Amino acid sequence: MDYTKFEQYFAQDLYKKDWQLKKGAFFTAGAFSKAAVVPGLLEADSEEAGGIIAQFPLSEEGKQALVRLYTGQADYLKGMKKRQRLEFAETTSYYDFLKDTVKLPADALDYLKDLSSEYWGHPINALSVTDALAEGYPGVQHLGLPEEEEEEEPYIYHFPDGNASVARLLVRKLIPGIAPGNTMEDIVLAKFDYQKLDLADNPVRIRLNSTALLAENNNEGVAVAYLKRGSENLTQVQAKKCIFAGHSALAARIIPQMRNPQKEAELTCVKVPMLYAKMLVKNAQAFKKLGVYSLYAPCSPYCLVQLDDPVNIGGYEAPKSTDEPIIVHAVRIATDFEGATARDKYRSGRRKLYAQQYDALKAQLLDQMRELYKLAGENFDDVLVDLTLNRWAHGYSYEQTTLWDSDAVTEKTTEAMREPIGNIFMAGSDVGWMPYLQGAVDEAYRAVKQALA
Repeated sequence: MDYTKFEQYFAQDLYKKDWQLKKGAFFTAGAFSKAAVVPGLLEADSEEAGGIIAQFPLSEEGKQALVRLYTGQADYLKGMKKRQRLEFAETTSYYDFLKDTVKLPADALDYLKDLSSEYWGHPINALSVTDALAEGYPGVQHLGLPEEEEEEEPYIYHFPDGNASVARLLVRKLIPGIAPGNTMEDIVLAKFDYQKLDLADNPVRIRLNSTALLAENNNEGVAVAYLKRGSENLTQVQAKKCIFAGHSALAARIIPQMRNPQKEAELTCVKVPMLYAKMLVKNAQAFKKLGVYSLYAPCSPYCLVQLDDPVNIGGYEAPKSTDEPIIVHAVRIATDFEGATARDKYRSGRRKLYAQQYDALKAQLLDQMRELYKLAGENFDDVLVDLTLNRWAHGYSYEQTTLWDSDAVTEKTTEAMREPIGNIFMAGSDVGWMPYLQGAVDEAYRAVKQALA
């Protein structure tokens, strides 16, 4: 797979240049004084910030405070020495900094609360000032803090189905004949014969609907017991060696020979609770009327609402005009705002997410979308064809959160999580606290090398 091909496959000019749309903000009436969509991407030290903020449905005090935050050059830590500044930035949340040091009004704070939610999986009260600087958030550029130079990479390395195509490529390579084709292009529309996943003649067999409940070293290697869907009895398989690449918190419970210090380390991976919604609509005219293709929606159930990433690959074609059917993607990060640590916030949010039934989740999404489309003078129900909701109560793997995880703690914990247990080797993005494809690949490569050593 050559990921650089996405520089051609991803239609980078479609929304911005061809359709003349922008990123923007969506204010819901339930969270702010009134519903509004404001086109324009706010960036620190931007000359356009004042004009964009002037359209926000906030108090005059709130708007003026945001303008100062985005365009001013105030040193809010004036009087502190370098060491004090560094310590403050590493131990103070961005939210507390804005609230207690900058003293932003409440409605201005509400606008900023979810800046980090879609990417980090938690609001800004779980993000340090140090991390806020790395993200380019406003108000921290002139605090005399060291900045790391990082090359910004466009978000274009994306199959139409996300990373699912990567998994499909791997399965097709492991099980010949399960699907036609042999390229990253033809995998997108390739039909899989799922009946061939678990054939006895296959060099590699994949067994679906089978949950591993025990992995244990014995004289012959490793025994794994699993429960197949619909069965009341466990089935045991025997292998010389085993690689565990699942939820690390489960590993702590199903590998009884794991030492207690490692179990404690595995349990640190508390995942982000989240929900993805995909909505097929008849056209993108509402977004055209509003002048936007991607919306940040603070203090709302779904913090991100956007037109789907436009990728043309292997016969799959993105819409060419706003008159064509299109997918609208929405993200709800269910992390709770309350909680002493990021993990506490994830756990609390997960409990609340689990408490909602499908109908309630669907109604919540539809209410927000109807409010958005009303601003464009349209009825969302008239253009909606169908939708899917994907609830990931255990979503993104845990990632280092500098307010609570020093570099030393992170390294010590993840090293413990990677420790082999006899002939059982640990893989998966969980054990690296790295919720990205490259993290999963790196951990798999290491675990396989350990197993083959």
